[in-house]
Amino acid sequence: MERPTFAVDRVLFLQEIVLGAMLLAGNSQAQAVVRVVAVDDDGQAHFSILPGSVAKNRHLLGRTVA
Repeated sequence: MERPTFAVDRVLFLQEIVLGAMLLAGNSQAQAVVRVVAVDDDGQAHFSILPGSVAKNRHLLGRTVA
């Protein structure tokens, strides 16, 4: 199964895009807390969507896990 990706050039805080970072992803219609699982040399970041609502996972934002 292909992992979801996003282009790093569309990210507001580039310094936060590191392996294991927990971030808020989405737009005005849908959001989710995600964990960065890989960052490619070409600027593509791969992530895993955490189960549950943003409210449930908000305490994880800004953390980094191995």
